[in-house]
Amino acid sequence: MTRFDRKAFFLAVLVASWSLAFPRSVAARDYQLTVNAGNEIGRISRFWQAAVGSDHMYMVIDSARTGVNLKSAYGLAARELGMRQVRGHGIFDDDVGIYHEVNGQPTYTWDKLDQIFDYITSIGMNPLVEVGFMPSDLASGTKTFGWYGGVPGNVTLPKDYTRWSDLLYNVAQHCIDRYGLERVRTWNWEIWNEPDLPRGDFFMGTIQDYFRLYDAAVAGLLRADPMLRVGGPSVAVSGNNWISDFIDHCMISHVKLDFITWHTYPAFKADATAIPAAHRNVQSLLDRKKVQYPQLSVENYLTEWNTTYLGGTSYHHEMAASFVAKTVHGLFASQNGVKPPDTAAFWVISELWEEWQTTADAFDVMGMVTRTHDVRKPSFLAYQMMASMRDIELDFRGGITDPRGLNGWATISDDKKQVEILIYDHNFVSGTTAAADSVSTVVDNVTLNVSGLPFAKPSVTVQRYGVDHDHNNAYTVAVQAGNPLLPSAATWTSMQEAGQLRTIQPDEVRPTTGAALTLTFQQNQPGVSLFLVTEEGAIVVPPGAAGDAGARDAARSVDASTATEGGVDPGASRDAGEGIADAPHPPPATEGSVATGGAPTSGHSASGERASGGSDACGCRLEGRAFRSMAGAAWVIVAGTAFGRRRRRFNLRARP
Repeated sequence: MTRFDRKAFFLAVLVASWSLAFPRSVAARDYQLTVNAGNEIGRISRFWQAAVGSDHMYMVIDSARTGVNLKSAYGLAARELGMRQVRGHGIFDDDVGIYHEVNGQPTYTWDKLDQIFDYITSIGMNPLVEVGFMPSDLASGTKTFGWYGGVPGNVTLPKDYTRWSDLLYNVAQHCIDRYGLERVRTWNWEIWNEPDLPRGDFFMGTIQDYFRLYDAAVAGLLRADPMLRVGGPSVAVSGNNWISDFIDHCMISHVKLDFITWHTYPAFKADATAIPAAHRNVQSLLDRKKVQYPQLSVENYLTEWNTTYLGGTSYHHEMAASFVAKTVHGLFASQNGVKPPDTAAFWVISELWEEWQTTADAFDVMGMVTRTHDVRKPSFLAYQMMASMRDIELDFRGGITDPRGLNGWATISDDKKQVEILIYDHNFVSGTTAAADSVSTVVDNVTLNVSGLPFAKPSVTVQRYGVDHDHNNAYTVAVQAGNPLLPSAATWTSMQEAGQLRTIQPDEVRPTTGAALTLTFQQNQPGVSLFLVTEEGAIVVPPGAAGDAGARDAARSVDASTATEGGVDPGASRDAGEGIADAPHPPPATEGSVATGGAPTSGHSASGERASGGSDACGCRLEGRAFRSMAGAAWVIVAGTAFGRRRRRFNLRARP
């Protein structure tokens, strides 16, 4: 450990010790909630399942940890969370190796790109293609971003815009040949990542340079097919002028634009009001632009968000779970006052991370599952519970919309045999330091009255799943064991068990009176609960099954519902060829043929300037070593509590 690391370590211990000496809690409250199953108020847009983020696309094949890759994490995202797209950095980087110049002539090599996209499509997802970074043979300079296993991404402009456009044409045409025109027409091609960061972490150019880069990329893509979906500008600071100026450019220059992409992270760790507030601003801007340009027809894609860009431990525990549920609910039109985003892609699915080197095995960076073993963290379980919610929203009352407190939403299955009720109870500290990484648990008392049940039988089965500090929480178990960053084999086993979504109280068969039911329970804050109220004896088609998914998936040639029900073994091996479909593809272009045609990142928020110190796409800061030391310090002093009784594993598949 360097002197810098030692200083950061002891500083983190002092800060965290101070924060524990003054518990960050609020007074317990009593809540009276009502759900009227006979009052359907609309249908839910499942924007949170449209896409999920992933750090480095090459890691679908392999990583610096030999034999460890992203395949099983992607599989969990598709099968258990119902994710439909995955977005990641560096598909044009030299480790994927698509573009080379031999004797001054462009050549293309497709084998690694094919391995990546073959796997993604084989599990029922599509790539949300982040177009970047610049192949070194095509680059105008040498500035790079990230570590990426020793092959960082080049972030300079192309030396030849004709060849840049040709690259996009050839990649798109290859994908059409391999996966079929109709499928590739459903893909989204997002041009670059965070070109607006003022220090040029991801892009060495001005806004005008970006416009030129975008125009040439779109021209190449549309040569392959004019109906391909294209968009940008993938800004880190959604409150600056880039989105407005970018729309102006595309409208005035008549350049195709199908969607706007942007990122945001809360200024205060786990402030669940921040993302909805940023979305209101972006959507309001888009609405004004649509008045200015009647021909403008764009979708709104939030392609990165999480609890913070500042590092620390808020990614790992129960506060992240309630943050996820409250943020997603806060993006509903009924809560936010504007239409929800068309996509809200959480950053990222896995801790398998190569924007800098790390020696930790778990709990040091963003991610819904751990770097190895794919242990499901509380944020994953929150997504898993949300995946079980259906499309028909019911009248839900009694919750509060304050930044801190309890609220939720309710749905009913299409066959009217089951009511699903998701309840979240959130708290956070208005801060940016290690003192804001966690809060103390408070126990709220809840009475839930469910009326208007459309069931023929006079009794129901009630199941309750959940995640909080004491239930289904792998991080609690890791902290109890004493070393979250480098768990022992025994701790990994305990974490895998804890990371399963199980019921947190025994199932009950309860009589109804006048088609109504009253439940009383205690809810830990922070935490999330899912109640399933099912007509006794009814067999409800699990979310994601073909009978309930309808025709929405007709455009998807491979459906996540074909995956085995019940999840995958979190400890299963991750072979390079694992899960790749055997279905034949048209033969790819000849390898090496001449083409035809013509350190980590920075923080960002909705309106603020980037944090001091460099930072990466997710906003994890340049001083990564210091943050890793801080994360290590936290477990030294955090006191664990007893882990709740093991309950039945949650076995519903995600609704896509």
